[in-house]
Amino acid sequence: EELLDVRKRFAPVRISAELRHASEACAESFSPSLAIKAIEEAEELGLDVSQAREELLDVRKRFAPVRISAELRHASEACAESFSPSLAIKAIEEAEELGLDVSQAREELLDVR
Repeated sequence: EELLDVRKRFAPVRISAELRHASEACAESFSPSLAIKAIEEAEELGLDVSQAREELLDVRKRFAPVRISAELRHASEACAESFSPSLAIKAIEEAEELGLDVSQAREELLDVR
């Protein structure tokens, strides 16, 4: 029971730290997975995580265009043997799920391919 109390007390601090870390990352290393995990664990503890989910969504929306550009640049610079647009495709699909306009990115990907 004491461990549960400690986890509940520290969950918001952990979420804030992971969201801050995700928002300060560069495009190539951006990964919200630790923030997502912290939010899910806090939710399992019965804590209200609605604000944290909104902040995470904002961070993901802010990084989506940067991530797409990085992945398209990486794909266009690859040699024929190592060319793989899968990360660019994934970044575009995730941005589209976030409600962002990805038409320009799809055109650029088509040009790269």
